[in-house]
This record gives sequence, structure tokens and C-alpha cells, in this order.
Amino acid sequence: MKLDIKKILNTLFPLPRSLMGNGTLKSLEVLSEIIDFQISYFESGYKADEWEVPKEWIVNGSKLIVNNKNYADFFTNNLHLVNYSEHLETQGKLTELRDFVYFNRDLPDAIPYVTSYYKNIPGVCIKYTDYEEIKNKKAQIEIDSEFINGKLPIAEAYIEGRSKKEIILNSYLCHPSMGNNELSGPIVMAALYEKLKNRDNLYSFRFLIAPESIGVITYLSKNLQKIRDNIEFGLVLTCLGGPEKNISYKLGPNNIQNYFSDYLQTNSNVKFRTFDPNEGSNERHFTFPNVELPFGQFAKTVYGKYKEYHTSLDNLQFVNTKSLNSSINDIYDLLIGYESFNKNDKKIIQPKINYLKSLDESLYKPAAKYGEPFLSKYNLYPDINSDGSSNYLKTDLTSKLMQFLSLCNGLNTIEFLQNKLNIDNSTIEILKKEKIINIV
Repeated sequence: MKLDIKKILNTLFPLPRSLMGNGTLKSLEVLSEIIDFQISYFESGYKADEWEVPKEWIVNGSKLIVNNKNYADFFTNNLHLVNYSEHLETQGKLTELRDFVYFNRDLPDAIPYVTSYYKNIPGVCIKYTDYEEIKNKKAQIEIDSEFINGKLPIAEAYIEGRSKKEIILNSYLCHPSMGNNELSGPIVMAALYEKLKNRDNLYSFRFLIAPESIGVITYLSKNLQKIRDNIEFGLVLTCLGGPEKNISYKLGPNNIQNYFSDYLQTNSNVKFRTFDPNEGSNERHFTFPNVELPFGQFAKTVYGKYKEYHTSLDNLQFVNTKSLNSSINDIYDLLIGYESFNKNDKKIIQPKINYLKSLDESLYKPAAKYGEPFLSKYNLYPDINSDGSSNYLKTDLTSKLMQFLSLCNGLNTIEFLQNKLNIDNSTIEILKKEKIINIV
């Protein structure tokens, strides 16, 4: 039976998702009608390296009241609250409450998506046009939220093939109401499951939905060795339902052999994006030093490259079923085509590794075993995160640190990386002192 993609999209879109909670569980229930998911739960407080599953965030309501009108009703649009905002009651002239109000000047009619998972910074998100209209008026902000011990869900399904070698398809369900960025990946995954489940596949397929960062790091803390033993390659699916016509592929770090990347470079018209640890999704953790799994990422209308990204304008009008169906068919054809790939074929892009320059020089790797380190613990990562919101600034140092850590793979020297990224020695000393990196 052909999936009704439009119906699934319309059903999933309004659900108030976060790292966990009823909206996320309901979303997984909808997809479980298609994919035979087994769901594992990790309780608040579970630790994977320095990452810790946070408490569950519950929202009972939100208000930004001016002249008896609510400009930030969570139940009208669940982007109206900073995700994981703590309880707040305050009032005054809106300009005086500016620390609690987020908007996007560049998209005045959009509500920005803002998160503060690990600091619980309180705030409401509104349209800039609304802010301009009411900024000099008396306002009342009420955020009725609480935190309880909860369970972070990770959904997994398996289709056995003739070989035990697995192709892993990963996506996420942890964002509120956004179409291309949040829902296109899981919907494409569901359709691929439907196409593959009754086929005589050469490779086995594993389907995995885990919240970005904390979810996949938690999953790897339990399953990394099993994955290493069986993986053929992995794909992260994201941003596959927007107006761009063709899919593109984000390569992994060039020290990781990935036969699917080789196949794409010799057998398809897919465009390639270079690896960048400052953008993207869970492929950053799957390929991080000490994990180094052969993962890439498929996207179409790519995160950060379209103005509607991480705003309420990434809506049901922006994402469309024609684009989703095109992504489904293109990715399916590439997965099936890989079955006949000769791994000895000449590769277009050969791995380039910067080897040790001096035998006297020490080599380092990050201490984190399951993905990126929890830099927030060391005040090396922003407390609040949003692309385009007026209160968010990602520092140049943070960006360089992410690049440094992703390249600190036991093959590149510290001196090489410092010169390449222009990082001062004091920052490197912090990484050593805090044991974020260790000698190999």
C-alpha cells in the first residue's frame, strides 16, 4: 500500500516535540504504524561520557500579554517558547524585558526556533513585526513550565538481508513544528522502510531515530562495538522536502574509508558537500574521532542555506510531497545500486591525511568516546542556540574548537592544527588541562 505522505506530514507537524515527552512519543507512535520500531528508553540522569540525559520538559502554557492579547501562545505555535525554558513570571515595558524575548529581524514575519536544553534559559519567541508593534508597551510574560524525571526514547528497526553487513539509516524527531528541517528525514525513512521490508536485500538495514546529539551519543554508549562489527555504511537523512530539486551528499572526514562515498563519486550525479563539524546533524558524532564510523548525510534544501531554516516559515507550505517523493526514489535507487558496486573501482576523491611531521611530536585524540565532548561544561559552547535569532552569537572560538576536535584524530599534529585553524596556544592548553584531549 502506498504511503499517504501528506497525511503523515499533516499529522506530525503540530505535535510539540522536544528531546522527550508526549509530543515526541506521539510522533514515534505515528511512525511506528509504518516502521516496526522497538523503542529503548534512557532515564534522566543517564550518563554517556560527560553528556547526561536531562529532565523532561513539560509546558502547561505561555503568555506574552499586551493589551489583553497573547503574542506567544505555545498551544497556537509551539515555537513560541525557548525549548527547555524554565518557569518565568515578569512584567514591565517590553524593552525592559528584552532578555526574555527572541525574534528574527531578517525574517520579520517568522517565529524563530530557539533552544536551551542544558541551561533552561527562560524566553518567548515572537515575530519581529509584533515586537516592533508592542515594544514600548507594558507587557506581562508568563511561562508555565516544569521539569520532571523522564525517559529519552530511541527508536530502532531492523530488516535482515543476505549479509550481516548493515546499512544504517538515521534521522531525528526532537524539533517542534518545522517541515523540511524536522519531518522530512523521518518521513523519507518510513517510505524507504516500506520499499525495502519485503525485498530480497543483499545488505541488512537498520533504521534509527534518536534525538540529535544527546540521543545518538547515548545510543553509541550502548551499541558502538556492535555497530563497528557489522556496519557497511551509514546515512543521516535530513532536510529532504524543500524546493531544491536534487539531493546532495555531505562527505565524512577524509581519514574514514566509506565505500558508499566511493560509489557515489563514480556512479551518480549527486553533488558533494565537504565535511564541516559546525553544521549538520548526527553524522558529526558518528564520524567523530574515537567513533569514526563510515557515515555521510543526504539532504536537499540544506540547513542554513535557506532563509526559512529554524523558523515558523519552514511550514507545510514550504515542504511538499513531490519533493519528498523525489528524495525517496533517488535514495532508494542509490541504495539498491550500491549492491552491485565493485569496491576496487577507482575513486575520484582519495583520502588525504596529514601525517606526523616529526617523530618527537605527540599526537592527540579527544577523550570523548561516543561523539563530540560536552563543551558546555567548560563554558566553551553557547548556552542558547538558534540560527537567525537576534540574541544568539556563535563565537569564532567555538567554531574553531569544533574544527580542531574533529581533526584531532591521532593523525594530525597539534602544530599543524594550530596553524591551519589559527588557534592560540592558551586554548590548546585549556583542552589539555581539562583533559578534553589526551595523548594517543
